[in-house]
Amino acid sequence: LDIAAQFGNKCCVIFSGTSDAKSPIDRALHQHHAAANQKRAHNLAGRLSLTQFAELTRRAKVMLSGDSFAMHLACAQKTQVIALFAPTDESKTGPRAAPDKIIRPPDCQKCDRANCRRRCIDTISREVVLSAVSAIFK
Repeated sequence: LDIAAQFGNKCCVIFSGTSDAKSPIDRALHQHHAAANQKRAHNLAGRLSLTQFAELTRRAKVMLSGDSFAMHLACAQKTQVIALFAPTDESKTGPRAAPDKIIRPPDCQKCDRANCRRRCIDTISREVVLSAVSAIFK
């Protein structure tokens, strides 16, 4: 949501995901819209077919994502990616082309465990992510 607030006048921010993600995203956007009067962020979670999602990804200026199908699809379509990694080892599955950017917490041990108790990804600061996105929209 910080990205939508910071860059909403320069772009449209689209949230996507499964239908399970729709309600939590709706709640967060509603709270954010009320606080910031921001209307350039949209929730398409659970509303896109695979073909529609692929087209949205192809047209995007940048994809901000974790290590996921969405990230790999964006890479395949040569959409610029900012990928958040932890606990997955980006040397095994990460984007490999410039100008894609990988962000990982400095203390993550790359344990590759889906149920890692350290929750390293939660320690990635919003300032680091905002800085990476800012570099794209300069």
